[in-house]
Amino acid sequence: MFSSFLHLFRESCFFLSSNRPPRRKCRVKIEIDAVPPKEHLLFLHLSDIHFREPYCLNQETDHDHPVRKALLNDIRTMSERLGPVDAVLVCGDLAFKAHPEEYKVAAEWLSDVTRVSKCKINSIYTIPGNHDINRNCAAERMVQAIRKMISVSAPGNERDKELHDTLLHEQTSQELLKPMAEYNLFAASFGCDLTPKLPFWVKELILAPGWKLKLHGLTTTLLSGPDEDSKGSSLYLGALQRAFAIDDGIVHLAMMHHPPDWLVDNDDLDDALWNSCAVHLLGHKHRQRYLAGENGVRLAGGAVNPSRTERNWEPGYNFLKLKISSENGKNFLVTECYLRNWQDNPDRFVAKMTQDDVDVFSHKVLLRQRPLPIWATRTEGGVENLANTGASKKGNKLLEVAEMPSPHRDLVFNFWKLSPSQRRKIMQGLNLLENSDDQLPETQRYRMAFERAQKNGKIEVLEEAISHMLAQ
Repeated sequence: MFSSFLHLFRESCFFLSSNRPPRRKCRVKIEIDAVPPKEHLLFLHLSDIHFREPYCLNQETDHDHPVRKALLNDIRTMSERLGPVDAVLVCGDLAFKAHPEEYKVAAEWLSDVTRVSKCKINSIYTIPGNHDINRNCAAERMVQAIRKMISVSAPGNERDKELHDTLLHEQTSQELLKPMAEYNLFAASFGCDLTPKLPFWVKELILAPGWKLKLHGLTTTLLSGPDEDSKGSSLYLGALQRAFAIDDGIVHLAMMHHPPDWLVDNDDLDDALWNSCAVHLLGHKHRQRYLAGENGVRLAGGAVNPSRTERNWEPGYNFLKLKISSENGKNFLVTECYLRNWQDNPDRFVAKMTQDDVDVFSHKVLLRQRPLPIWATRTEGGVENLANTGASKKGNKLLEVAEMPSPHRDLVFNFWKLSPSQRRKIMQGLNLLENSDDQLPETQRYRMAFERAQKNGKIEVLEEAISHMLAQ
């Protein structure tokens, strides 16, 4: 029933869009933040903050406010000890029910986090969790029908193909992402919003001379909704998101909300992570855990604000330091994890200790790939074909991953400070919007405008227009 209904829907949409130019293959933009190299990168790992409207709108009615205040104090103390934080990594569930006001409060609190950690405010990277899904929207019949088409397909090539086709189709892709609309508006400021062409994100940071850290923001919530949040249900990542290429000079770090064992394709995902990613950052389970293996480390963030009805209520968060070391002609990734959790009476965050009674969990991972030339600032190699990942069948269009230039994070962050009318005025004034863009969600509309600005050499003019508008 679902199959015939959805295929009829697709055929009708094809008739309406038959005069439009063919869609391009899906490509992933990799943004490179070329900050001056230093001895290490220091990250703040947060997850499951759960700002809940209406309680979070008033500190007097928000019983989790004292915990978050204590966390800010602890971050300040740890940053004074470890140094300024290079980036804040948030593994989902910023909100509780994806309400717009929840994201407004989340943005204000994260601004405080960057202030006390001495981190740039636009160096926040986020992924969605199941609480960042609007469940009323996810329960709509069209959204449910589209998700059903994907989830009833056999896991593996068939399900990957159905997910692939859904994302490439103009109407079904919008319905699939519709429950994350409010999250996307929040994440757009940090360049972490999701689109049909980019249902996850990839960024690069300079880790050390000759080495770059590739951040993968994986989306485990594409099929998350009213009835799909139980372990081993229909949650599915897919082959496209777990294609981690092992390249010289590249160290992979994967962020995901749900742990692998919550997903249908958990075995394939777990193999890909341990084979190719040196660092895995997780959320969702509200259990703070550290696991080290031969090829990497896995760090579960716990929860900044777990439900107080949980048996083992224990807020937590982590610091993570990464650096490259060389010994006897071999290169290693050195990881230092500082796990911080809640202590009652006196109420504060304290260190989780190792068996050796120290507050840092240290590990070394042998890097079998070679470093890049020190002068290299961008990974070479162009388009990476995913034909052998199991993402498609013979004859099916292939999703591709390619490095493409994207606007600087400062530009994107400042652009989203503007009001909706100001954003539109600037883009229209520079002829970066087309009539067909009005059919798209706002985040996707302006992503396309940024692409046109990049293509037409208007980035500097766009930056000037944004600065002028902010100064008014």
